[in-house]
Amino acid sequence: MDDLSAVLDAVRMRGQMYCRLEARAPWAMRAKGSPVATFHGVVRGDAVLQVPGEPDVRLAAGDLVLLSHGSGHAIGDAPDRESVPIEDVLGGADGSWLVRCGGRGAQTVLVCGGFSAGRDGPPLLSLMPPILHVQGSERVQLLLTLLSAEGGARTPGADVLVARLTEALFVEVVRAWLGKDEGQTGAWIRALRDTRIARALTLVHQKPSREWTVATLAREVGMSRSGFALTFAQLLGEPPLSYVQQWRLYAARSMLRESAHAIAQIAERVGYDSEASLSKAFKRRYGMPPGAYRKSLHGPAEA
Repeated sequence: MDDLSAVLDAVRMRGQMYCRLEARAPWAMRAKGSPVATFHGVVRGDAVLQVPGEPDVRLAAGDLVLLSHGSGHAIGDAPDRESVPIEDVLGGADGSWLVRCGGRGAQTVLVCGGFSAGRDGPPLLSLMPPILHVQGSERVQLLLTLLSAEGGARTPGADVLVARLTEALFVEVVRAWLGKDEGQTGAWIRALRDTRIARALTLVHQKPSREWTVATLAREVGMSRSGFALTFAQLLGEPPLSYVQQWRLYAARSMLRESAHAIAQIAERVGYDSEASLSKAFKRRYGMPPGAYRKSLHGPAEA
């Protein structure tokens, strides 16, 4: 069994479809934070997802957005629409998956659902970005179409089929995430097979600004300092503090690409004491300072 298959098998992910939503403009619904990772996939039309403090995510047909950490959010046909609680929308399902809402304008068809993992498995969802926008995946688009079809006609065996399709959808979402790999995620998957090292990775990813040391990480996961350092290096291919620095730069690059935060704000979020110190490390790693990297994203090619 390959590393990713082993991790996915250990995660024991369960998927569910909340609804096939047929919405006509104007429409919007909102959801509170949840321990369940929420997804919205667009089968037809378009939508805008909004998470407080983050840039809007514009979704087209075939796109899927996964809120890996269960963030509260709103989704609608346009930004800042007056929204209704998702519970009220789902309350109109009347025992089926098919829900209709909104006005008389352009139609959007979505598949909405969630993923939850077994408590004792590797913390895969916590390692994934809080907002994961999947675009251009033919398999994701196919699975959304199949789920949408089941949501429109609840035939015998549909419950089991939908459960399997959502689990397959999660596998494809993870593959799409790994497809954005910059040399890190293959090591993450290997490390996830060790629950203590996986816990250390989760801590670093969730709190990059903390002043981590080998001793504090080892203590957090219940290992000796030497044992932790040796195991970490064997699985990740580099010492713990080297990984911390690489992750901070990786996170900074993602924020430059996916958010509108000022560089000084990004520096603080990822654990640098100043914009200048981030710029120096970023240039050494990526060959250009953060500002130039951000500008290059709008050019003919990404550096």
